[in-house]
Amino acid sequence: MPACSITCPACGKSNEIEDDNLACRRCGADLEPLLSLDAAAAGLRLLGARASANSSLKRLLRWRSRLGS
Repeated sequence: MPACSITCPACGKSNEIEDDNLACRRCGADLEPLLSLDAAAAGLRLLGARASANSSLKRLLRWRSRLGS
């Protein structure tokens, strides 16, 4: 897994995620759900960007509505 930084919602500590340890280094909270949400959002942003590049307004609006923007 590539390194990324995520802030623990339980204690506020910033965690560098570089390996398979998906728990907060301070309090032990499971950070995997946040990482999954982040990955899903990144995928939707990519699909929206593709729709925009292809000038597909209908698809762009569909992906935008999924992001809640």
